Amino acid sequence: MENLASCGQKLIRWKDLTTKRQEGYRVGVLHLHSIFSRDVPKLAKNMPDILVCKALREGADYVAITDHDNDDGWRQASYRHPAWIRGTEMEVHDESIGYPVHFGILNIGGDNLFEELWDIAHRRRSACRLVDTALQNGATVIANHPWWCPQGYRLNSVGLWDLVETFRLPVEVNSKRSLVENVATLIYAAQRNLPVVATTDSHTRRVLPTCTLARGDTPEEFLANIRRGQTYIVPGYAGFFQLPAMMTRYVLDVIQAHLAYGFYEGPVKLGAGGLLDRLLAGISHSRLTDRLFTRQLASITAGLLTYLVGTFGYIPYTYAASTYKVLKDMYLRSAHGAAPLPEFISE
Repeated sequence: MENLASCGQKLIRWKDLTTKRQEGYRVGVLHLHSIFSRDVPKLAKNMPDILVCKALREGADYVAITDHDNDDGWRQASYRHPAWIRGTEMEVHDESIGYPVHFGILNIGGDNLFEELWDIAHRRRSACRLVDTALQNGATVIANHPWWCPQGYRLNSVGLWDLVETFRLPVEVNSKRSLVENVATLIYAAQRNLPVVATTDSHTRRVLPTCTLARGDTPEEFLANIRRGQTYIVPGYAGFFQLPAMMTRYVLDVIQAHLAYGFYEGPVKLGAGGLLDRLLAGISHSRLTDRLFTRQLASITAGLLTYLVGTFGYIPYTYAASTYKVLKDMYLRSAHGAAPLPEFISE
């Protein structure tokens, strides 16, 4: 109970940020996606260097662009601000865990290290080796949305949480995940005395207020204090409450991208088994595709379908499913008295 109360004291409001700055704390935005992620509309305003500048302008001190399974934004940038932390969000499907999990890997030191990490994640499929290799080479590893589980897989958190506890990884409060998931993350982190960070996981240029505070005059010092658990987090509206605004912004980006590029360049994958992509690609490849009215019609249709399917179908379903999975997993874990790996090691 004391650990939970101590963890609750690390949650602060955005308006209290000034006080913490005076105490030497810096603001970190540690989970952002740019056009180099497959599910972000391909617009100039979603370029990684633009996102870094936006985050700094809004009050961040350090920014990590964490695109899915790549760091192409870093490699292709003509200028990198000193506050820009090289990172990626790496997915690994380790059979010992049972389903794909995501790790935020920050402060990657060189192209060779990234290639090695990619090989471990996607060819060897070893989560333990991935984390160990990253840490041995000076990177910081964060367990992104630790209760997330892709559709079609059964959540079994024992493997992931035991890995997190073994390496003492920071765990993430994520503004796009359900309130139940984020509360479960805080409770479990408090029980195991794990570091906690808060991120937006933004695909829509929404940078703040969700953020992580730690001391550090350089990115390396900042990340080192995060690993030690010397942090405060601003959860913002982490959970369901800010999703309507994020969804609306995402839809507007989809429409704008389709107006600019049509569907030839694949500006964004809408999901739903590719149904929407095929339908809208058929509209845009019709004989009238060069006419502005047809492109506008296709773009607006894309936006409306994305909004309707996401708001009234995909998001409620995934939130309900994730809530059920989390509660069931926590119940089964407590009922069977599963002991984490560190306790086995100490014995």
